[in-house]
Amino acid sequence: MIIYFISLLFYPSLYEEFLFRGFFIGGIKKFKLDDNWINIIQALVFGLIHYNQFSQYGILGILGSSNQILIGFLLGQVYYYTGSLTPCIIIHAFCDLLFL
Repeated sequence: MIIYFISLLFYPSLYEEFLFRGFFIGGIKKFKLDDNWINIIQALVFGLIHYNQFSQYGILGILGSSNQILIGFLLGQVYYYTGSLTPCIIIHAFCDLLFL
C-alpha cells in the first residue's frame, strides 16, 4: 500500500514535469521566443489542462485554475534556474501531497 501511495504521488508529477517543463518548453524554444514568454505560455497551458478539476465550481473554478497557472509558472522558473527537472518533480509531488 505504501508503494502504491508513493507511485500515486509521483506519477502525475513525473509525467507532467516531463511533458510541460521538459518537452513543451523545449518545443516552444524552437520559435525563438524569450524565456519569460515561453514560461508564461507553458504555465497557461498547464493551468488550462487542470481546469477540468475545478470546472464544477463555476466561476470559482477559474480561481483554482489560476492557482495551477501560478504553480506552473513557478515550476518553470525553477526549471530555468536549475536546468533540471528533478527539483520540479519533487516540488510538484509536494504540492500534490498538500492538495490531496
